[in-house]
Amino acid sequence: MYHQQAMSQIRIHSIGRQRSFPHTVPHANYSGIAYLGGQRYAVVDDKSPKDGFYIFEIKMDSITGRIENVERKEFRGNTFGNRDSEGIAYHKASNSILISGEADNQVLIYDTLGNYSERRLELPQVYRQLPNNLGLEALSCTPDGQTIFVANESSPCYITTFDQCFKKKGIYRFEIDNKQSNSCLIGISEICGLSDTTCLVLQREICIPKLKIGSHADCKIYYTKLINTGDTIGYTQKTLIAGWTTRLNLTKRSFANYEGMCLGPRLSGNRQSIILVSDSQAGYKGMLKDYFNSIVVEE
Repeated sequence: MYHQQAMSQIRIHSIGRQRSFPHTVPHANYSGIAYLGGQRYAVVDDKSPKDGFYIFEIKMDSITGRIENVERKEFRGNTFGNRDSEGIAYHKASNSILISGEADNQVLIYDTLGNYSERRLELPQVYRQLPNNLGLEALSCTPDGQTIFVANESSPCYITTFDQCFKKKGIYRFEIDNKQSNSCLIGISEICGLSDTTCLVLQREICIPKLKIGSHADCKIYYTKLINTGDTIGYTQKTLIAGWTTRLNLTKRSFANYEGMCLGPRLSGNRQSIILVSDSQAGYKGMLKDYFNSIVVEE
């Protein structure tokens, strides 16, 4: 079920149909994706045996933005143990990969082969006491590499920005929607930096009954402006631009917990693609799939 809304800054042109590629993408816990250029992407798995990321190849129709094929390639990592990696971003200005982890609630900086560079973002105090498994989740860089965005998953949610030299710029409060009565989880799963002061925020809410049948995941994308008031913490203005629901019941098995989102390539007509990947919990009991989807926006 989809709904969409036009706005002056950005408009949804189309939302694709989610697809899985079981022959070329093994089941895993994919939780973040970053565009590297061409058809190549870096993807983190929050249950991978080692710290690092996979290289994916995603082929899209250059006109419609439809995802035609996805293949998982090599793993690039290091000797660290898994950090419960949730977010990943490519920092073009330094040719670096940034990865956020919930196990240590840190954002570490790596080279493009997955080697730790001995650098990390100096995070503000608001992230020091995050709840277990609800910590640092969303991570993104603007296409020009001038601004980095970091956000935690649960309320109170804060978006922090950093400059191209990894120095903190500002902190902003993001208001998560009120939970539904039967909700078991609501929070921010991903962010896409657009400019120094604008981003797309992916909020997802999951409802899972005891017997699992009747489960559904509601996803919303908000166009978000960061407002600096001169105080220590600014605020945000959000506008809903897209939303969809996936379900698990007796007739539908479309349920998808979308945890990864990034800007993809430009398409014909200078439209912008957005790529999404879901966390299937390693294909939970044969019921869930590793779904990919694309959204096309016009500015």
